[in-house]
Amino acid sequence: MVLAHFHDDIFDPKGRIDPHQIDLVGRLGGDWYTRANDKALFEVARPRLGVGVDLLPRSVRESTILTGNDLGKLGSMETMPTAEEVMAYRQSGVLHDLFDEARNGCTNAPKPCSPTIKPTRLSCCKRI
Repeated sequence: MVLAHFHDDIFDPKGRIDPHQIDLVGRLGGDWYTRANDKALFEVARPRLGVGVDLLPRSVRESTILTGNDLGKLGSMETMPTAEEVMAYRQSGVLHDLFDEARNGCTNAPKPCSPTIKPTRLSCCKRI
């Protein structure tokens, strides 16, 4: 685009284009188009900039339990928790069952284990 003309009425008080003041059209495919009116508009907050996955502790980054999605969520934290915050959360009891399972193994597994049962990361055993 080299040049564009805009009517002053489409701008909000901050000088940004007000989407409620313009006739928005989008191409769908083939001969189809769509029109977005003021009732169809909604706003989605921009993602926050976090600490990033690279700043997570190595033991977290190389976890065999956490997924890439989990690491992405952790990396989006604005700040890393302090050692005191980590200890307080650990002592709160929220993770008691997970720590117990990690120490003692899966106590919910049917005996003997069957090939139709596999461990999952949230629950010790799950039928497949």
